[in-house]
Formats: sequence, C-alpha cells, structure tokens
Amino acid sequence: MYPKFKEIALDTATWTVAFLGAIEERETKSKKPFCTFHLLDGDIAITANLWNTEKKDIYKVQEKSVISVQLYKKLYNGVETYEVKEYQAAPDDAKLEDYLLTAPIPSQDMMDEIKSILSKEISETELYPLVMGILDENADKLLYWAAAMVPTLVPTLSEMKHAARNTPHRIIPEGRSRTAICTVASMAPACLAVAANAPARMNIHIMVISPGRLAPLTST
Repeated sequence: MYPKFKEIALDTATWTVAFLGAIEERETKSKKPFCTFHLLDGDIAITANLWNTEKKDIYKVQEKSVISVQLYKKLYNGVETYEVKEYQAAPDDAKLEDYLLTAPIPSQDMMDEIKSILSKEISETELYPLVMGILDENADKLLYWAAAMVPTLVPTLSEMKHAARNTPHRIIPEGRSRTAICTVASMAPACLAVAANAPARMNIHIMVISPGRLAPLTST
C-alpha cells in the first residue's frame, strides 16, 4: 500500500501513488512559470506545485489518470503544503478506483440499482427506452464521476395551464404533459477548485425529455 497524503512526513521527499485530476499552469509574482497538480489519494484532495515548469513540458503523465509522484511536504505559515519533486507513470498494480473519492458502495452496484428502479417504475411507458438510452450512453461518465454526483431520474406529470415560454412563432402544448427529468446534483472535487482553499461548487444540471405531443397545441 502506498502512503496517503496525511501519512507523508514533513520535510521528506516521499514517493506515493495518486490520481491526477488536472494540471494547471500558473506564474509566480516574478512571472516564472510553474504547474499545480491536483491530486487525490482516495481520502483527501491536495494541490502540489511543480516549480519552473510549463504545462507543455509535462509529457510523462496525463491528466485524469493514476500516476506515481514524489511529494515534499512542508509547513508554510502553519499550513501543510506540497511540492512535486518527480513524477512518472503509475505502477501496474495501481487501480483507478482506489484513488477517487467514491461512494460507500461500488459504482457498478449504483448503476444496477438505478436501472432496477427505472425498470420497476417506468418500464411500461414510452419514457423507458429514452431514459435507458441516456444511461447507457453516459454509463462511463456516471461510473467515473465523484461520489457526491448523484443522478436522479424522475418521471413527472405536470399541469400546463399556460404557455411555458413566451417565444414568438413557437408551438407550446397546454393541458397535461409527461416528462422525464434527469437531475444531477454534483459536488465538484476540491482538487478541481482554482484556488487551493476554494470550496467545491454545487452545480445542478437538468435535462428535460418530452415524449411527444400529449395535449392540444396552442400558438403563442
């Protein structure tokens, strides 16, 4: 087992394995380039600086992959900071899922449970193949996204008492309309924040799928 970030001793260069989420190129006050590695060890997220380096010169490793990295941890104004001393490809035994901030259940189990719920709730409706198609098309992303990103597929029946949009020359249904709302509430990992101490941001993404014209149409 490779050491976690918290286990690395101060003032010692230590090799470990981590997930490299992103590499950000920045400049010092004296306009010298350096790169910030956004790293995950499966428990916490950190940033580590690689000094006097431009992003274009980093070729041994790629973003969104597991890497081997030599980190130097020190205290700066009472806060633990990390510096990248060396880096290279990850060892063969390194597994991606061991270094992501994941849910307490396996990702595939989560996907299977979602599909099971959808099969029970909407398998007899015209929405089912549409929703399952979206899931299958984006399965790799759902399994990869951080644990706090929770997809929720909610078939709804809503009253359309008046036009939803006041768009010229657009036909909008009135009456009762069934839609499937796919909502993902996601907490971006702290390692992807621009500043080291910036809080992760909450993003709500909503996708609405209408199965067709289920009500009389009115021109607006």
